[in-house]
Amino acid sequence: MAPEQSSFVAPTSPLDGWERYAEKPRDALFTSTIIDGSAAIFVGIDETVAEIGLGFQPPPYAVWKLTPERSARVVEVDGAKAWHDLSVRYPTAGSNESGTPDFSADEGRIVPNWALVANDWDAIHVSFGGLLTSEQVRVESAAGWTYHWSWNIEQTLWVNWVFQTVDRIPDHHPQRTPLEGFNPTFISRENL
Repeated sequence: MAPEQSSFVAPTSPLDGWERYAEKPRDALFTSTIIDGSAAIFVGIDETVAEIGLGFQPPPYAVWKLTPERSARVVEVDGAKAWHDLSVRYPTAGSNESGTPDFSADEGRIVPNWALVANDWDAIHVSFGGLLTSEQVRVESAAGWTYHWSWNIEQTLWVNWVFQTVDRIPDHHPQRTPLEGFNPTFISRENL
């Protein structure tokens, strides 16, 4: 199904327990940058990175090119401090009321409140370098602490619909993964 403005779900406040835990809004629209015909999302699908590779349908996967308006406001997360600054500026603090066992309700932890972010920004882009330098890095300040995780790949989270075109491009046919059929032999001290 093609992404459409009529089915776009903007984030709402307050965040539920899963949204605090995952640091993402539920039912979000994510995109990944295509460079030379490939994108991080394709690798995520091919390598079954977190929930990305699970899919709800068998391949091939339909792909669309979404072209944002030139006026789209995109905040760049290029490292752990940028994630922390975003969380501090648009904080969600408080308890995890869902009872989900996780660290999202730990004292002083803040995550972005996506509904507040959407007032000033249309999208949040976590660059590849930003992912490498922010994933699982704890940053503390007087406002609280952050621990960016679970985004897994370079991607952009869209909190507002700001696309001028949505074009169908060729389907993605997952490739055989490099580890498919790989059966490593583990060596323990006892076997040496």
